[in-house]
Amino acid sequence: MLKKILLLLIALISQNAACQNLTDSSLFNWFDTEIGKQNLSLNNGLLFNDTYPTDKKTNRYFEDEKFYVGQVEFDDHYYSEVCINYDLLEDALLIKPYCENDRNALILIKGRNKSFVFKGKKFVNLNYNTSIKNENFNGYYEEVVSTNTLKFYTKYKKNKKEKYVENSIVTEYDLKNEFCLFYKNTFHKIDSKNSITKLFPDFKTQINGFYQKNNQSLENNKVLFMKNLFNYINGLQ
Repeated sequence: MLKKILLLLIALISQNAACQNLTDSSLFNWFDTEIGKQNLSLNNGLLFNDTYPTDKKTNRYFEDEKFYVGQVEFDDHYYSEVCINYDLLEDALLIKPYCENDRNALILIKGRNKSFVFKGKKFVNLNYNTSIKNENFNGYYEEVVSTNTLKFYTKYKKNKKEKYVENSIVTEYDLKNEFCLFYKNTFHKIDSKNSITKLFPDFKTQINGFYQKNNQSLENNKVLFMKNLFNYINGLQ
């Protein structure tokens, strides 16, 4: 509400040319800076601490330990320039309110976080909308395909294991993906070709043909294969 009042006041002050040229997004960012980022509701959460030493060949994050500017939808408020990282080990969104000036990161409260955009990918909290029954799919998923008839999601997760290196213990991480489809107001686990053809029996021949034609893509990049497959299925409907 306060931001709406601010925008209205700026619109009324016509002599302030600089304010007139600002976009809504930049006005929000200017407002957040003026009142102090420490006062924003976004800055709520536990202090993050990575206690597992690694050999630097693998890590617990989506790509690396660096924080990047992204977008966050938290408490029904959209933050367009936030320094974030995605911890796949704990399925947690990390935030640094002052970016590179912050030595420590916060773990954003998941239950209040609807979605975020990180490195060009949109992730949604599948437990945020409690009106849709969802007992088997928890936390953040990448929204890979979103159409009027279906939504395809990918889960990124990392598991850790310890090993001895030069008389010390280090942690290694391996990445795994899980897939689910929101179709006909229900979430479905996607773990095989059969699980797809059961949902789309009228397109079984076309789906089998897609697998045969794109077998190499399936082996090289399963997420991309699934994205192309569900775009293809959407076009058949």
